[in-house]
Amino acid sequence: MTSNSESVSNDARLNGLAGITLLRNKWSLAALLVAAIVVLGFYRQTIFELAAPVLSLTIVDAAIDRLTGITLVASAGLLQFLGFDVYTIPETRELGMEDFHVYVWGPCSGIEGFGLITLFLSVYMWMFKDRLRFPAAFMLVPIGIALSWCLNVVRISTLLVIGARVSPELALDTFHSHAGWLMFTVLAVSLAGATSAFGWFHKTARVPAGSNVAAGSNQTGQPSFFADPNIAAILPFIVFMASAFLLQTFTLTPQLYYPLRVVAMVGVLWLIWPYLRTLNWRPSMVPVIAGLGIGVVWVATASPTTEEAGEIGTMLAGLSVFGGVSWILARTLGTVLLVPIIEEIFFRGYLLRKVDTGSMLMRIVAILVSSTAFAVLHGRWLAAFLAGVVFAIILLRRGRVSDAIYAHASANGLIAAYAILMQDWSVI
Repeated sequence: MTSNSESVSNDARLNGLAGITLLRNKWSLAALLVAAIVVLGFYRQTIFELAAPVLSLTIVDAAIDRLTGITLVASAGLLQFLGFDVYTIPETRELGMEDFHVYVWGPCSGIEGFGLITLFLSVYMWMFKDRLRFPAAFMLVPIGIALSWCLNVVRISTLLVIGARVSPELALDTFHSHAGWLMFTVLAVSLAGATSAFGWFHKTARVPAGSNVAAGSNQTGQPSFFADPNIAAILPFIVFMASAFLLQTFTLTPQLYYPLRVVAMVGVLWLIWPYLRTLNWRPSMVPVIAGLGIGVVWVATASPTTEEAGEIGTMLAGLSVFGGVSWILARTLGTVLLVPIIEEIFFRGYLLRKVDTGSMLMRIVAILVSSTAFAVLHGRWLAAFLAGVVFAIILLRRGRVSDAIYAHASANGLIAAYAILMQDWSVI
């Protein structure tokens, strides 16, 4: 028999654990949502190519043209308010400062941002429908669209300032192409955070009675925040993608700064070390042999030297011996060790296992889904898809994500060795 005090204590402990589980599920959903933002921004051009038939309708085209004119006037007004001397030519939608000018056409009107933020908020409201207060939450859509347009005006204004006062190449070749994604990401994350901060948008959380157990406390027997498998699988992927976009947005030679991405990857993997140490790292020859086979196929089917590979060669030629060796070491570390860990715990360790419900049909679907997602992240879709299938089979063989990591690392190790020995960076 137990005393009443023991019963109350047990109930409080159970309530505390339930609260921790809810919190961890919330963070898992939030992390997956941020990952979706990253991927959505990466493929935003493809999304709007699919939407082109709708955007080309007469009534829609007229509305976009009107919006473009308003955006042009607003951008000029913002710059003039900040003290810049700018000029506009409404007929040609031209906005200029000194010797630099841009044309504010339909895509610059903000319509892309409207579509992306509406799509994001729709997914967000569906994922968190149990926590949001409706119909108040629907107000997020017009708020998001309005803020998206304001950020687009800021983007165009910043583009003009960078082009006129800093570097036309930086403005047109990098900032113009990627700043929109950064603006969208900042807005999406801010709106998601705002719904948690303002009670008008979300339901009041009920704190379990008698719960005094802190989330992540070791006393609960539950894994800490960074040891949570969902967080550990998704967070490194977010950092991996975000670091690439930041360099592409603010530098003319993003490849030159790859060591900064290595630092970011090492940092985030250090954070999730509590999870990584729980994996079974006992090696096996099967994943290594399979990975080497993938590496051979990847090298053998590589296209002739690409423009990016030529840029890497030119970049290395311009570095000192120490700089060149340091860059090659950083690139090799990232390619052979860090990237395989990050990509495998996300695509195979998380995505494949989320889709795979145990039946043969869903297992095949899981392999196809995870391999397709893996493929679209790489330039060579077919080769990457086949590699993803092999890595998935390797994982399913013993149920160990470490096996998929070993296979991926072996493939990348062979590819990196070939690139270094042959000075052919087109294969990476």
